[in-house]
Amino acid sequence: MKLKFIALIFITVLATGCAAPAQMQLMIPETNRDISKLPQQLKSNIFVQSVSGGEKTNPLWTSEISSNDYKAALEQSLANAGLLSVVQDGSNYHLIVSMIKVSQPVVGIGMTVTATVQYQMKEIDSEKIVLSEIISRPYTAKFSDAVIAVYRLQKANEGAARQNIKAFIDRLSNLNLSM
Repeated sequence: MKLKFIALIFITVLATGCAAPAQMQLMIPETNRDISKLPQQLKSNIFVQSVSGGEKTNPLWTSEISSNDYKAALEQSLANAGLLSVVQDGSNYHLIVSMIKVSQPVVGIGMTVTATVQYQMKEIDSEKIVLSEIISRPYTAKFSDAVIAVYRLQKANEGAARQNIKAFIDRLSNLNLSM
């Protein structure tokens, strides 16, 4: 029974197309937020030290979110908000990101993917952790978004990553950095 199920999935993938990875540029949230509400200390001052936990896409299986693409999307999102420092030595805050889990459905008409990501930001001078938070955000790609399931899953991955990055930047807006 299990072998038949795996064979059915394999045939379905072959008949409907190959899985494609989540596209970095589609993981970047829109920049319609008021960036003046972000703490002044963070302006051009966050260096993304590392992103881990992502997976590369196997074209014969399912779409995934790679660590490199998530890092690039996060960096571009921080840059769009005026928060990114591209120089490690010139930044006061270093960010370490761990993609804990990306929950995906196997099949479905509406595919909901939930990205769970841990963000840890450290102030370099004091070596104090100023933010350590796990953010979990879902996104549902509907049948009308993509008729073919592998593309719908890709859109759901991109949406979940985008919502997670947006929630992180929104969290930075509420961060109290006064000592």
